[in-house]
Amino acid sequence: MILEKIDWKEYHPNGNIWISGQIGIVADLWKHLYETRGEWKGYEGKAVCRLGKWQKHFDNGQLAWTLEYDEFGNHISEKYPSYRKDGSIIINQL
Repeated sequence: MILEKIDWKEYHPNGNIWISGQIGIVADLWKHLYETRGEWKGYEGKAVCRLGKWQKHFDNGQLAWTLEYDEFGNHISEKYPSYRKDGSIIINQL
C-alpha cells in the first residue's frame, strides 16, 4: 500500500531539469509486493518505488530517455526511444 505519492525532480547545476517522475512511499507491511529501491535521497530507511513516467534530460534540456512504471514500481515500457545529447535518436538493435 502506497502511503504517499511525491513528484520528484532533480536539476543540473545550470538549473535545467535532469530527472523527473513520481515516487511512492510504501508501507513496511506491504513492501514485499512492490519493486522498491533503498537509500532514496531524503527517504533513507523507507521503502520507495518509482511510479508512472520518468524522464531524464541532458544539461542542454534535450530528452535522454523515458521509462514507465506501473502502480507496483515495475518497469513496464519498452516503447520510448532514447536520444543522444544532440537530439539524434539511438536505434537499439537486438
